Amino acid sequence: MLHSKLKDLYGCDNEDESRCVCKNFMVEQMVFFLQNCPAFLKFSQFVLNLVEVLSLEKENLYDPLSVENPLLNILRVYLNLCIQVNNEIRGFLDNLFEPFLVEELLTTDSLFCGEIYSTVCSVMFPSHTRSHITPLLEVYLCLELEASEATNERYNPFSSVLTSGSVNEKLKLIEIGRLLAKPGQFFNLVQPYYCAFMPYARGALMHRIRLLCSDNYSEHFLDSILQYKEEIVKKTWLNRVFSDNPTELKLLSHQFSDDLIYQLFYDVRKPDIFSLIIEFPDSVAALLDLGKCLEHISFRQDLIVHLTEGVSHYFIPIFRITNLIVQVTKGFMTFVPVS
Repeated sequence: MLHSKLKDLYGCDNEDESRCVCKNFMVEQMVFFLQNCPAFLKFSQFVLNLVEVLSLEKENLYDPLSVENPLLNILRVYLNLCIQVNNEIRGFLDNLFEPFLVEELLTTDSLFCGEIYSTVCSVMFPSHTRSHITPLLEVYLCLELEASEATNERYNPFSSVLTSGSVNEKLKLIEIGRLLAKPGQFFNLVQPYYCAFMPYARGALMHRIRLLCSDNYSEHFLDSILQYKEEIVKKTWLNRVFSDNPTELKLLSHQFSDDLIYQLFYDVRKPDIFSLIIEFPDSVAALLDLGKCLEHISFRQDLIVHLTEGVSHYFIPIFRITNLIVQVTKGFMTFVPVS
């Protein structure tokens, strides 16, 4: 039906849809329309102006954001501009097709629909501007993570080091952000969310683990962090952002393995390993957590190199060398599994 309509619209006489050029004509017309429609011009200027917003680069986007934070208002403007562009695209299509054909485009996963979506994305997100909007996408992901943690407080070991509270203004932004990830729109943020999610998630997890574990060697944290990853990150946060996009949800879910947590935990604890061993047996809990990491991922050689460098940086009187060797050996054997 769509092909037939396009043939009539552009005077194409090719019966083979795969070789028909009328789709190309429509794509060119859409590009011209987008580049000249008021909403797109506002959007483009807004994205370019983001370069001048220095706070986007300096802001810690891993901690919960205050409701007074100016970044929330910038995000609000951005999301509203996205909606305006969607409305403009819908108006453009309504002028070309009957309403039922537009709905068919919006509800089918056709090649034609994919071409239109790709065209819109290439116009809206040229390569030289994509880095400009990444901080705003991270602001949205930060709000979603904060809301997910608030929903599942009993699985959140980081509540002791990070205070959060989702208020109405934040929840409104979350609702708009989710709307722009739903099917049925030619301009949506699924792909930008997907590209930004994993780098942001790794940074947010690392930041939280560092805050929780810093200078605390006497408590076990690893199991609670693994549970946080399952209950809050995968089942809540990830699912909320990509609930209507099963392909992206599945791809990202596979990346949140236990091994990711083991690696992040080791990366956070690595600078303190020498201190952990020196403070044995008071640091047994931290050493046992590291031992569990070592059972699942391979960083034994890196650990030995790091310990060797640590020893070389200490000036140790001769009478303490024997005692130090005993301490290091006991601590090391506590968390290095015997193979």
